[in-house]
Amino acid sequence: MMNLNLAWEAPTPAPSCGYKALFKRKGDPVYTEIDVTGITTTITVDAPACYEGAILADCCSGNVATGAPFGTNAYSTFTLAIVLNETNSAEITVTSEYPNPYSTAISFSYDSIINTTTTTHNVDIIYPAHSTTYTEVVSSPYPATTTLSNLVFLNSAAYFDNGGSLQQFDSVLTPSYFQFYYSLDSIPAWNGAPTLLPSFTLDRFVVTEVDVDLVTVLAGRLDISYILTEYVITSFTNVQFDVYDGVSLIGTAIASTGSLGARSLSINLTKATNPLSTSTVFTMTVTWPDTTVLDTKTFYLPSF
Repeated sequence: MMNLNLAWEAPTPAPSCGYKALFKRKGDPVYTEIDVTGITTTITVDAPACYEGAILADCCSGNVATGAPFGTNAYSTFTLAIVLNETNSAEITVTSEYPNPYSTAISFSYDSIINTTTTTHNVDIIYPAHSTTYTEVVSSPYPATTTLSNLVFLNSAAYFDNGGSLQQFDSVLTPSYFQFYYSLDSIPAWNGAPTLLPSFTLDRFVVTEVDVDLVTVLAGRLDISYILTEYVITSFTNVQFDVYDGVSLIGTAIASTGSLGARSLSINLTKATNPLSTSTVFTMTVTWPDTTVLDTKTFYLPSF
């Protein structure tokens, strides 16, 4: 056994709950995660081996931090308040000390009391990126005698897509380590489809051809990326991505099932039945070479 000595520069302001260290032997499929403090730490490791990892800000225990899936270390702590506004509608206000690094979906509940009748309401809102305060009306007008009470935070999660089921890359202060969070304990077991990895993102859509009207997009390049953290035992050496516009096949790309690590791929899309726009629902299908379907998801193009 040997010691692995780590040192890092603490940011200002420093995270209130210290840091987390992720480390693994190069080639291992998962990271070991420990809580650390200060600006240095010593980790006992097996040797000889080559190690890799990262130091991440720890966002404290609770619903929006340690152990939360996908986006563990990038939330900005926020508070909720609810009041009756001038129209007697329920109005929720979200505040945070620092700007929210990316849009966050927040779920909460509250009670409305009208005369002697109490009703519980469940509400979902989106706290926008860059925000330190945000207010939204979350009900229609109540009678003037209504009382609001029992505001309860239920859940929050990174909000990365604009309607589809594939995660869209958020360029607003999203740290690079964000995409590395992945658990091999997922059920069912990963079947080899990159689209099922939490790190799989639609990074950007680049227009490559427009019509003579300079508005209609005729072709473009959809860039995707993911981090391959484990192998699936199979005789196949590649997977195929097919993109449909709801009716027609408009793009195909093949990715290797090769070495572990960060991967990127581009799928060239050509307009067919429906527009190449952010309002069109597209479908991405991943198959093995024998046409076995591994995953099918709908998505919208990233803004362009």
